[in-house]
Parts: sequence; C-alpha cells; structure tokens
Amino acid sequence: MLYHLHDYQRALLSPATQLAELTARMLSSRSSWLTHLPGAARLAASYELFHRLGKRYEKPSFGITSVEVRGARVAVVEATELSRPFCRLLRFSRMSDDADVVARLNEDPPILWWRPCPDTTRRCCARRWRRC
Repeated sequence: MLYHLHDYQRALLSPATQLAELTARMLSSRSSWLTHLPGAARLAASYELFHRLGKRYEKPSFGITSVEVRGARVAVVEATELSRPFCRLLRFSRMSDDADVVARLNEDPPILWWRPCPDTTRRCCARRWRRC
C-alpha cells in the first residue's frame, strides 16, 4: 500500500520537478538575464533542491564479479532471495569449477551482513524482520 502511494506521489509531482529543473537552469545560466536579479542564486538553489528531491535515482549495482579466496580467483553470483517494495535481500555466492577450491569455500562460515537501521526506526525494522 505504501509503495503505491509513494509511486503515485512521484507520478503526480513529476511535472513539478521537471519545471523546477527548468527554472533552476534558467536562473543559474550565465547567458540568462534572470541571473542578475537579486536573490536569483537562492531561488535557483531552492528549485534545484526541489528537483533533486523529486528525481528518481537508480540503485547502483554492487559490481562484485569475482573475489580472491586463498590465492584462487572465484566468480561471484548475485541472486535476490527476498523482494519487498522498498528492499531486497541479496545473496552473493562464490562459484568455482575447481573441486579443491570448492572444498575450501565450503569450509568458510556463512556471513549475514545487513545495513543497520537508524535509531529512530530500529523498532519498526525489527518488527518487519520478524514478519519476513
């Protein structure tokens, strides 16, 4: 439900954010006469901030394709284990064709790593984790 409201809000504000980008460019362009008006720099900065708040940002990929384990280079496979509207649980598996390297990889203990929640949402995150 929250994701749909979030997406609807982004779609609703999309024209306003595009207009804010255009206005910020007009107020900060060196060739524009609007740049010389008093307060134009502050106004351009506020429009730029509004544009950046409403803009969609793509999540960067981790880019881990291979790692070195005890002197051997092994491939890393990224797979999505659990997907929710605002998060994904990813699993990184190390793969190799060499039987000796696979045996050494199986000796390593599994590691669970996550991004810690901020103090204000710690209870909320713990409650959601129990539901998964």
